[in-house]
Amino acid sequence: MNTNSEFDLNKLNTWIKLNYSEETVRNKLIGQSLQEIEIEKYLDEYRKVKSSKKFTHGFSMIGIGGFIGLIACILSMIIEHPHWNSVFLYGATSLGVIVVMYGLYQIFE
Repeated sequence: MNTNSEFDLNKLNTWIKLNYSEETVRNKLIGQSLQEIEIEKYLDEYRKVKSSKKFTHGFSMIGIGGFIGLIACILSMIIEHPHWNSVFLYGATSLGVIVVMYGLYQIFE
């Protein structure tokens, strides 16, 4: 394995951006004539970086959805007009729940 870990991380990030499968990454590493132990280390790091990005995205979506739900709840309590109250109570709250569910999907996928 190369001694420059920053170069390795850049290579892994490039593969993630190009949405390479693990088999494609393995074939690229075999093409670089690396040993099997080094290939497994690369693949483990590839999986960790890929799942870390998904977790970060998922938790940020949960936060955004929770914030939308909070704002919808506050606005539905403040606004007295029945039509707008229903818009915030049902529409914005539903949007918040959908965003939270998408975040959970990203985390548990």
